[in-house]
Amino acid sequence: NAEYMGAGNSNILIIKKMSVPLWKSSLLDSLVSSNQHSRSFVGIVTEYQKLLDTITKQNTTVAELQKQNADLRDKNAVLTNDVNKLKESGSEETKKRLEELETKLHAQQEDLTAAYKTKLKNAEEMLRLNQVVQQIEGANKILQKENDDCKSNLQLKVRKIEELEKAVNLKVESMEMLKREYDAEKKEKTTFATKLEALEVEHAQLVNRWMQKVREDAEKMNKQLEEESKIMKQKTSQKLQEDAKKNFGAVLNVGRYDVSLVPERAQIRLESHSLEGNDLSFSPSGQYLATCSSDKEIKLWDSRGTFQQAFLGHSQPVMTINYSPNEELLLSGSVDKTLCIWKVQLGKVIQTLAGHQDKVYSAVFCPDSVRVVSGSCDRTVKCWDLVKGYCTRTILCVSSCNSVAVDKTGLMVASAHFDKSVRLWDYRDGKELKRMEDLHTQQITYAEFASNGNWLMTSGKDGIIKISDIRTYETVIQLAHQELQIPANYSKPCLSPDSNHAAVGGADGNVYIFDILGGKLEKILKGSHKTSVIACAWNNMSSTVASIDKSGVTVVWGP
Repeated sequence: NAEYMGAGNSNILIIKKMSVPLWKSSLLDSLVSSNQHSRSFVGIVTEYQKLLDTITKQNTTVAELQKQNADLRDKNAVLTNDVNKLKESGSEETKKRLEELETKLHAQQEDLTAAYKTKLKNAEEMLRLNQVVQQIEGANKILQKENDDCKSNLQLKVRKIEELEKAVNLKVESMEMLKREYDAEKKEKTTFATKLEALEVEHAQLVNRWMQKVREDAEKMNKQLEEESKIMKQKTSQKLQEDAKKNFGAVLNVGRYDVSLVPERAQIRLESHSLEGNDLSFSPSGQYLATCSSDKEIKLWDSRGTFQQAFLGHSQPVMTINYSPNEELLLSGSVDKTLCIWKVQLGKVIQTLAGHQDKVYSAVFCPDSVRVVSGSCDRTVKCWDLVKGYCTRTILCVSSCNSVAVDKTGLMVASAHFDKSVRLWDYRDGKELKRMEDLHTQQITYAEFASNGNWLMTSGKDGIIKISDIRTYETVIQLAHQELQIPANYSKPCLSPDSNHAAVGGADGNVYIFDILGGKLEKILKGSHKTSVIACAWNNMSSTVASIDKSGVTVVWGP
């Protein structure tokens, strides 16, 4: 019994130690206060309050049991004393009384044992509840930390909102300032508009006076050019006759072509350029040959194949070259979207014509040597006046232009296009005279007016050369050969001076000579070119033909 009671006393101590401390009550008050600001603690506080109530009830029960235990000890002591006295007396009545007391004591002992078991259960329940309280406290600390973090984030967001409000206020002030400035500028613009109208009227008057002056100057210049042209023609006529006698052994009358002879063999072979050749052009006197290439250079050669000079000025490949009728100028067009007018004697650019939006494949002089026509991949044909120094008309063509040509009157322009059509234009007003559609089955690479003034030669990527009558707009002659393939969309064949023959460069490196009137192939010039022949040019003063290929090699063929 003593040992059991000792154990009971220790349990009582444990229960006393589990009584509610002051810090827990303070924590509860803090939680209740925090709960007023955050509803997330309502469940925890309620559960914690229930646990505290349960602990209080358990403490009350323990106190009552401790009191009953003390009373039972006192009664047990009395009964023990009585039992001892009765044992000493030794009477039958005493023994009987003793047995009754022992029975009663045994019953009380069982009650006491039951009470201790109840206390033990209560102690275990208190331990469990204390563990639950500790878990709740741990959860409370986590929630408290989260709450503190939320408060910190909330404070940061509040500060950010305040900063944004300040920024918005600044923006509003800026917008108001901009609005005031806009209103002021609008008012000023209205004033300027009034002044501009007056200036436009004055400008129109000045332009009219200036244009009148320009027309007068142009008329004077044209008259001067006509006089100079007549003098030049006379000098050129005399020089051509002398040069023709010296170099070709025959006297040719200027303005009239003898029957051309077909070249038979290669007379001169030149490594003219380091990159692919694109075009070449004989001077009207036949004394010089100009070549151009993707190496950005234009080179001039004499009739014997001797290099004369190089013309440098384009920033990208030079695609076309053309001599002026008066032999004083060279015209070039380039991938750099510009045209250059070169003074041959000076060897330098005297005019740069800019206006195209894409590479220039073709450019030619008009018969007067002061007007130029160019065609570009930007789907336009442009007319230029070298006296004025600018483009006087832009003709929209819908399709990329590969070649342009001007007839001997200088009034009709032909343009060859990617869409397999040839368009005829009036130079004076830019109106389309005729569209010859589907002239070839593939894009048209070149167009050239014949010397008789009635024919137009075209070449297509389909490998066919066609001669069309520009009076009826019908094809009158068609030239082809099974081995002939046109190598590029800017390939340039040529007509002989009398328009009886055509020279065409092929992808196989050969030059094909066609008899136009007979409608048949007359000669294939082989052996000198190793790559595709891009362009051909016929010397107006002899029966020589020049050709240039993709490797930059130039060959002059003669009889």
